[in-house]
Amino acid sequence: MPFHYYSSDVHLRYDAGRGLTPAATGDLMRWIVGHASAPVDLVVDLGAGTGRFTGALCDAFQAAVVGVDPAASMRAASEARSYPGFVRFVDGSAERIPLDDASADLVFLSQVVHHLADPGVALDEIRRVLRPGGTLCVRQSTRENLDSYVYQRCFSE
Repeated sequence: MPFHYYSSDVHLRYDAGRGLTPAATGDLMRWIVGHASAPVDLVVDLGAGTGRFTGALCDAFQAAVVGVDPAASMRAASEARSYPGFVRFVDGSAERIPLDDASADLVFLSQVVHHLADPGVALDEIRRVLRPGGTLCVRQSTRENLDSYVYQRCFSE
């Protein structure tokens, strides 16, 4: 039987399986801040999932963050957290970002690329919502480092 990500209860276990230490999250945020075009007033956490990076992005940039995710269960888990500053979550996907043209200063995707139904359309949407000179930050596993994830050995396909 195929796995139905959006109707599953994966949101209940998601953070436990993908957690980073506070130090690792801090290192990631410092790296992103150091490479982002300034100023950053609006961050899009695209594929926000349970919001595990949303608060860190808000805190790191002292900016508003919009978390976009198509899964209602993930958005509900995100909304149950408390965040510093201005954070909101909306229904959408990388192929359909519910924001105005040139409204975002930074778009952040973490472990989202493999979920994209149409990467070309997603990149067009990201380009549409990013302001000129804005920053795209993609955090993703690559084929070169997949063998370092022990669970991958059980799911080689």
